[in-house]
Amino acid sequence: MKKYFSTFLILIPLFSFCQEKVKDPNLFGAALILGFNASQVDGDNDAGFHKIGFNGGATAFIRFHPNISTSFEILYSQKGSKTAATKHFNPSAFQINLDYLEVPVLINFHDKKVAIFSVGISFNRLIKGKRTIGGFEQPINNIGSGGTCIDICINEKTDFNFVGGVTFTFKEHFGFNVRYAYSLGSMGYSTVSKFKNHSLYNHLISFRLMGII
Repeated sequence: MKKYFSTFLILIPLFSFCQEKVKDPNLFGAALILGFNASQVDGDNDAGFHKIGFNGGATAFIRFHPNISTSFEILYSQKGSKTAATKHFNPSAFQINLDYLEVPVLINFHDKKVAIFSVGISFNRLIKGKRTIGGFEQPINNIGSGGTCIDICINEKTDFNFVGGVTFTFKEHFGFNVRYAYSLGSMGYSTVSKFKNHSLYNHLISFRLMGII
């Protein structure tokens, strides 16, 4: 994670440098992102966006029309799933933690500087993963190996997601973003999954603050 954080620090001055070189301040822009994911894994037989994880990084965009821009982001994004909390100890309660390096590429539609609607594809590369059952940590079998799975496996390190969302701008340099994302293909396997081939899919909603730099 340290090397990805260092990448973010390197990108910040590059974005600032580019802004100084562009005469039109509306043509190019960059922002820092800080927020969280509420996620679940479809196919693990447990519904609900109970898993909360970090979502943050940086974004840069090029606005080539008054109402249209393109952008890309570099994010550290924590996904997974979690059994809903109960008042009493649940020995079968489980949690799946999946940490990704994520790079979304988006087309953005600007509405009178009040809201920005975005749609695109994100590339996700799994950095690490683990799960806990009844409070005890257990490995997730065959991460990225594609081998035989006994119960639940994350057998794809690369996960492409559809993403769509809206950003509400305020105070000129700030925005609040809500984003929906879903895996375009299977990223894992579970014996309890009711999807075709017992597949697993990342499914999440993100809430982020954005600060223009």
